Amino acid sequence: MHVVRGKTKNSKRNVPLSARVKGILERRHKEAGKPDIGFVFSRDDDSAIPYCSIDTQHDRTIAKLKFRFRIYDCRHTFGTRLGESGADAYTICKLMGHSNILVSQRYVHPTPERVETAFAGLDAYNQERARAAKEKAEKEIAVNTKTFAQTA
Repeated sequence: MHVVRGKTKNSKRNVPLSARVKGILERRHKEAGKPDIGFVFSRDDDSAIPYCSIDTQHDRTIAKLKFRFRIYDCRHTFGTRLGESGADAYTICKLMGHSNILVSQRYVHPTPERVETAFAGLDAYNQERARAAKEKAEKEIAVNTKTFAQTA
């Protein structure tokens, strides 16, 4: 997906689509009888639907459903899921169109499960390092003992 406009120069970017999203958009485009190019969501004359119209329709739907959900919340979900999938801070920054990773921090909200998983990974790493250090020390002792025995 090519983002052509935004608040900053970093907003203009290409964002890959997941296979699921791409399939949904292609199916919707086909069902609407649209040509292969153009907007997925468009008016009868194939012109773009302004964001304010989509936002107004969204507000009406949310009022009827009686729960709070902003379209913009999807950006927070996207940032959080990128982080939880293992994407590094710089990649998250670029995909979200931010000027630096400090801005991205506002959008990435690690879940308690992700924090636990990260800590479990750190614990496993520490145990492996301790095991490797012990093994190295044992080899050095064996070599030193052998060398000492040969010289004695």
